[in-house]
Amino acid sequence: MNFKRKGKNKVASKNRRPFDMYIDYFFKRDRNKNPSLYENRKLDMEEFHRKENAFILLGHSTVLFKLDGRIFITDPVLRDGRVGPLGIGPRNFKYRRKYRVEDIPSRIDGVLISHNHYDHLDYSTIRKLDSRVEKYFVPAGVGTLLIKQGVDNEKIVELRWDKTSTFNGLEISFTPTRHFSGRGLFDGNRSLWGSWIVKGSKTLFFSGDTGYWKEFKRIGEEYGPFDITFIECGAYSKYWPNVHLMPEETVDVGIDLRSNLIVPIHNRKYDLSLHRWDEPLIRFEKKAKKIKGLKYKVPEIGEVTEY
Repeated sequence: MNFKRKGKNKVASKNRRPFDMYIDYFFKRDRNKNPSLYENRKLDMEEFHRKENAFILLGHSTVLFKLDGRIFITDPVLRDGRVGPLGIGPRNFKYRRKYRVEDIPSRIDGVLISHNHYDHLDYSTIRKLDSRVEKYFVPAGVGTLLIKQGVDNEKIVELRWDKTSTFNGLEISFTPTRHFSGRGLFDGNRSLWGSWIVKGSKTLFFSGDTGYWKEFKRIGEEYGPFDITFIECGAYSKYWPNVHLMPEETVDVGIDLRSNLIVPIHNRKYDLSLHRWDEPLIRFEKKAKKIKGLKYKVPEIGEVTEY
């Protein structure tokens, strides 16, 4: 199957100027602008378990959250080293503390995977995590990848855009984003990509990867308002403006979604673009502070945050 679409769901061009991009990426960026040692927090699982609704950012798009006592993790990548095929992808920043599967709860109710890119679907993490997981919620076409890693088919729920599944008293919906999928040269867009909504006593939104588009207003009208939104804010570039958000657009998406609290993610873990490690959050906060009544939070990596 191939998920390229015409019209409003057409997959955006990944990169219009590949030669210029590679020149900038390998020869012109200032690698000294990235942290030599990032001061992330020590995980406090006792505090996390004491709270009914809380979350912890684990770096990039990996978020551990609890809703009505149910524990979920998004796009789990819990290992060191480069992210990419054959160990040749971008480096991770040097953390003071390294988070591993052994550091998170022994019981995970649900895993949410936004798409199959290496920095969002890590096979080694899945294999180590699997014995703790009750259900995986994945885009259409991703289930077969998990099965090849030893995951039981009965544990996998595949959804297409704007479809909803019920799970342990919660509603879990899969909604579209402006991105693409693929892990190699010949599997481009053969599985879906998207964002996740989890609705219980509160409603959460997890963006995955995306460029800005008008679908977010529709999602906000149909599924919102949202108590909290985890929205991409990092690894952007002038070379791929259609498939990743600029930091200012992170604010726009939060407004479109009718978000009560915006939390920027997809930052502070991998050296994926040309900007310095803290630039996404600086630009995000600069715009957010100008908007009256807008609520946002930028927690430290590893911090337990109640919502």
